[in-house]
Amino acid sequence: MKVELVSSISTALWADLLNRCPRKSPFQREGWARALAASVRGFDCLWLVATDSGGSYLGGIPLIRERKYLFRRYLSMPYGTCGGPVLAEEDEGLMADLVGALARLLAESKTHSFFCALPPFSKPWPDHISSMLGKITAIESSTHVLRLTDDFDSIWMGYQKRNRNIIRKAVKSGAVARVVSGVKPAETLYRLYRDLARNWHGHVPHPLSLVEACVTYPGRPFAQIWQAVIEDEVHGSLLAIYDDQEVFPWLMGSTPYSRTLGVNNFLVSEMIRDACNRGLARVNLGGSMGDPGIEHFKRALGAEKTPVTHYVWDSRFAAVARRARGFIRRG
Repeated sequence: MKVELVSSISTALWADLLNRCPRKSPFQREGWARALAASVRGFDCLWLVATDSGGSYLGGIPLIRERKYLFRRYLSMPYGTCGGPVLAEEDEGLMADLVGALARLLAESKTHSFFCALPPFSKPWPDHISSMLGKITAIESSTHVLRLTDDFDSIWMGYQKRNRNIIRKAVKSGAVARVVSGVKPAETLYRLYRDLARNWHGHVPHPLSLVEACVTYPGRPFAQIWQAVIEDEVHGSLLAIYDDQEVFPWLMGSTPYSRTLGVNNFLVSEMIRDACNRGLARVNLGGSMGDPGIEHFKRALGAEKTPVTHYVWDSRFAAVARRARGFIRRG
């Protein structure tokens, strides 16, 4: 077996590896890494890949290398999404080989920090593996996951009653859901998202260029834009990221008028209906940034709060700089 850092992978072999991985995320797909690198200044996509003697992929870690002035860090994966090791089988030995290679990469490249967010239902790294990176911090967080069946009616009845009534109100108002593509719908989505995100404490808006890169990716499609339309006007829109098992509504926006009609609830419900029809296993609705209103929205759809683990590693220099920034902000 060989583990190496590469800037280009076999799309077919990586897709096959993901198909064999029992715990994964749509954000570990090649398309997401390529979209990030193509749209965010200072981002490069790289992969640590373990191959057997025949060249098949046994495992890997998707990485984004961020370069800003003299600062360098690795992320798997950025923008609040999931990454970490992709393993065809839950093999601690293989995981140790990958994390050991990661530790050498961080040391040899004089990296200042590393961040990794594991997908839901992933087991935390064993201590003997996480310790390979030195002093690493495990941060417990959460997301909201709705497990699906191919029977949308049972999912519908799992919604809170008030939420079903809100969705009926949107339908009665004439709301229709549709899937669209292209740069113009991406711009419409982004405008609605920016207007809504102004009310989110501590949230820095993601770049429009990333939304456009996702929906115009030239390889196998992994993103779709959903719109809720009333009388030919777009009142709600979301960007959904897919793999063969999961959909993640990553970005969402709506008009103030639509929020009085429950259009957001309706649009997400239609995406869930479509996911059931596709035979997907779950919807990952993401975290709630500590906002009880956002958390209630997800619980009303029947989603369960699910723990996730994030790992943060800082070099000695980065740790001192982080403490200094905290001191300055408090002062």
